Formats: sequence, C-alpha cells, structure tokens
Amino acid sequence: MNTKAAHALVAEDPPYLAFLLWLLVACASLLGLGLAARSGALAFVVEHDLTYISDAILLIFLLTTAVCGRRAWLLSRELLGLQAFAQGSQIPPAAPWVSGFMTMPRSAHSDQQAAVQALQEKLRGPHEIGWFITETLTKLGLLGTVIGFLVMLTALIGSSQLDITAMQSILRDMAAGMGIKIIATVVGLLCNMILALQWVMLDRCAEKILAGAMVVREHVGSQLA
Repeated sequence: MNTKAAHALVAEDPPYLAFLLWLLVACASLLGLGLAARSGALAFVVEHDLTYISDAILLIFLLTTAVCGRRAWLLSRELLGLQAFAQGSQIPPAAPWVSGFMTMPRSAHSDQQAAVQALQEKLRGPHEIGWFITETLTKLGLLGTVIGFLVMLTALIGSSQLDITAMQSILRDMAAGMGIKIIATVVGLLCNMILALQWVMLDRCAEKILAGAMVVREHVGSQLA
C-alpha cells in the first residue's frame, strides 16, 4: 500500500467531524434545557425534587458534556495529525499522541504491541471513567425512585388518624414522594442517553485513529524517525 492508499484509509471523515458532532449534541441539549426553563419544566424539577438528586444529575451532566467536548477536540486534532502524516507531511505539534507513535523506532514485536497499547490508552483510557459516570446517572435516578417510595411509605405508616385533614396530609406527602420518584428517574435516564451518545461517538473516533495509525505505520513506515 502506498502513501496515497494509506491516506485514503484515514481520510474517510473530516478531521473535525467528532467535534462537530459533539457540538451538535451539546447545542441540542442546551436548546432542550432552554425550552425546559422557558416552559417552567426546569423550575418544576428544582422545586419538587426535595432530595436535589435531579439537580446533581444535571450538574454532572453539564460537566461531563464539557469533558466530552474537550476529548472530541483532542481526538479531532490527533486525526488531523494522522491524516497529515499519511499525506507525507509533518505531524503538527497539536497531535502529540500520534506523533509519538509514528516516530517510535521499529523494534521487537513486543515493543510494537506496547506502543499500540500505550496509544490505545491515551485515546480511549479516559473514556472508561466517562462511561462509569454515565452509568452513575442512571443509578442516581433509581436512588431517587427508592427515596420517593420511602417518602410515600412514611406518609402511610406515620398516619394514626383517618379524618379528612389527615388524609389530605397523606395525599400531599404521597404526591411529593411520587414527584421525587418520577422526576429523578426521567432526568437520570435522559442525561444517561445523551451522554452515552457522546461517548459512543468519541469511542468510534478513537478506534478509527488507532486502526489508521497502525495501518499507516505498517505500510508507510516511520518517515520522521
């Protein structure tokens, strides 16, 4: 395979496609939050979730989305550097991971495997923490469901009278518990799905860079060594 064919392998997508896709998801998420705030749904969530679990989920979601954006930008620059190398150009300083992999001298097979594993760790290693955080959002939503059930049960168990006033108080407490249960579950599931979409896109970009780097290094050779 010559340089032109190797370049065709890694030039299937625009170099900043991962960042642009993340930007699309982030803008859609912000638009959804804006519409929720304008319609009063966001205020309803903040007001009726007495455990503040939904607030914590939203905060974690926003912070993790920002981290995904940074990862998308870094991976996009690495892909750009790989494409430049496949074209025979010098790898820009903005792509240190690909540059270090490509300029590593050819040696024993074990060293080659170690280099591949090191590049894979840089490309996908931080994503494991991101996936853990994403799954944690669902668990926080389920925790809100459990707390909501406990609030409802407490309202029933703590009642010793069955007059109208007591029943109204019970119904209010049960409604509060039901609100906690539904709100936390819905917010957790929505944030989980949106973050999962972002991490899937980042994983795909990382896999493409890793596979392209291995093929280009194998068939083009280290031109910068």
